[in-house]
Amino acid sequence: MDSLRGDLSIGLDFPVALFLASIRHLVFRNTGWFSLSIHVPTVQTSRVLLGGPGKFKVDEDKRYTRSEIMELAKPEGIVAQADAFGLWALAAENDGKVKGEEIRLFQRGEIMERVAARRKGRDNILPLWRGGPIS
Repeated sequence: MDSLRGDLSIGLDFPVALFLASIRHLVFRNTGWFSLSIHVPTVQTSRVLLGGPGKFKVDEDKRYTRSEIMELAKPEGIVAQADAFGLWALAAENDGKVKGEEIRLFQRGEIMERVAARRKGRDNILPLWRGGPIS
């Protein structure tokens, strides 16, 4: 439920948010087969998003398009490119660009609060094709 609420708070449409929350539960389920809980402190990951701050060269004052982020991620491989596309789909503003400082926040796992704050109101809503609401 927390995952679903979080996905809805960043502006995702209910079916998309429910799908993502269900996938997260299947991937991170660590409290028993029949449990609906995820014990967050024991979720382990050895992966660094976008290759880490040292490898992924970003100008924090610049705004990046999807193709620019994908090009920056290319040397780090297909997983980094998938991360880059996910970041863009989640965090890009209405003009389709992501701030360099938000790329850094994504790498540190601290971007969700920023995106949730931006999605409040009606001036920066995700488009339907990026998982936004149909209404």
